[in-house]
Amino acid sequence: MAGVRTSAATLIAPLRVGPCRTLFAAQAVSGLGDWAGRLALAALVYARADSAAWAAAVTVVALVPWLGPGQLLATCADRFGRVAVMVTADLARAALYGLMLVPQPTWSLLVLAFCAGLCVPPFAGSRSATLVEVTPRELYPAALALYGVQSQTEIMLGYAVGGAVIAAFGP
Repeated sequence: MAGVRTSAATLIAPLRVGPCRTLFAAQAVSGLGDWAGRLALAALVYARADSAAWAAAVTVVALVPWLGPGQLLATCADRFGRVAVMVTADLARAALYGLMLVPQPTWSLLVLAFCAGLCVPPFAGSRSATLVEVTPRELYPAALALYGVQSQTEIMLGYAVGGAVIAAFGP
């Protein structure tokens, strides 16, 4: 049991560093919103189009930016500043998700989902580069491991939060 406590303490050690804690909190908010938004968007498209194919398509186009165009945008972190890119990317994504609430043709939701997806790689690239800067060298391996755990937890909790919101308020 002592080994488990030691491993857990090692894993969360980066959270004792203020800037690391802030960065992990920013990632948590962004990641939870991202996954909850993806679920809500798929449900919204399904409700509007009554088509599983359209719901699947909106999920695919939201992830397509990871295949290339979003990676090019991730270089903005070096040009415009990492924190500015993270904040701008999340505000732009929130605005795009807000636009999706307006009644419109289903195809336009795919365009908005693609644009929102373009905001994720710059945020992730900026977050990764900032992690290197704010984490003491000896805590960096633990910070990477913690980020891996956090990423998986965001997906699970994001879908749970998204499902609860859909259940409470509808798509």
